Amino acid sequence: MVGSLDTLRTGTRAQVICFNGEQSCTQSLRRIGFREGVEVEILSSHDPVMVRVDGCCVALSRDLLRGVMTVTCPCGRGGCDKFR
Repeated sequence: MVGSLDTLRTGTRAQVICFNGEQSCTQSLRRIGFREGVEVEILSSHDPVMVRVDGCCVALSRDLLRGVMTVTCPCGRGGCDKFR
């Protein structure tokens, strides 16, 4: 299922597919490891949202994550062959 990163629940893994936010926000996210194709996991869905990306945990505002479009794996676990 395709949706923005700010809508995912705790424990959900997804793959980043594109960015729809402002260019400055997108650049900031890219500097900390967000990019197309990377797998992310929601560790806590409170605001700020705790996200694991590229082995690092970061806390980001829900507003910033609204521009990150993701696809969740049909199996719900992430990291499976459906992402590849």
